[in-house]
Amino acid sequence: MTNLRPIVITSQSNPKRWDRIIVAFVLALLMAIATMIGIGWQRSIYQTPLTISTSPESQVEVSTLGRESVDTIPFWIWVVLPRLFPEKLQGAGGYTALGLTWEPGYELPIGFMKDTSGTIPQVQLNDPANANFDVERYTQFLIDCARDPRFNANFILPEITYNINLSLWEKLAYRFFAIPSTRKTLLNDLDLKESSSE
Repeated sequence: MTNLRPIVITSQSNPKRWDRIIVAFVLALLMAIATMIGIGWQRSIYQTPLTISTSPESQVEVSTLGRESVDTIPFWIWVVLPRLFPEKLQGAGGYTALGLTWEPGYELPIGFMKDTSGTIPQVQLNDPANANFDVERYTQFLIDCARDPRFNANFILPEITYNINLSLWEKLAYRFFAIPSTRKTLLNDLDLKESSSE
């Protein structure tokens, strides 16, 4: 007589199923973070005043409402563009090739403003006092950068992080919102410019 062994059925959890659940949770969390960053980004651009960064005596509070969006650029994107796209400036020296001048001790040229109240600092062109500044070439430079396929987070973000230590939150903000949103805004301004010239 043969000995029959009882068949024992054990329930085993599927590790692949748990991997999919974890990945879905992480993706949902990242999407929620990106949404919050987007809302905060829009508020920081359109609802906060800026001050001219020239000298304490000449600081003037102005509203960003009603200005062309091509004039408002995230500060660190604005800083690195001449380094990443020097061939689009048609001259050496970064923004000085466009006739911009800096007062000693200030991080922005005359006539530019900076807002640091939001997650991402903004720089905006006001009415520069320097008559040598070529506004048309400045605008064209920004648009030419946006038209370049290299204008993406993989190309721009490493140069930004070379200059400043960003938190994880700030890196996510630049990668998923600030850089693509800036490019889209500049290209939209190009479309408006071309349609108005027709």
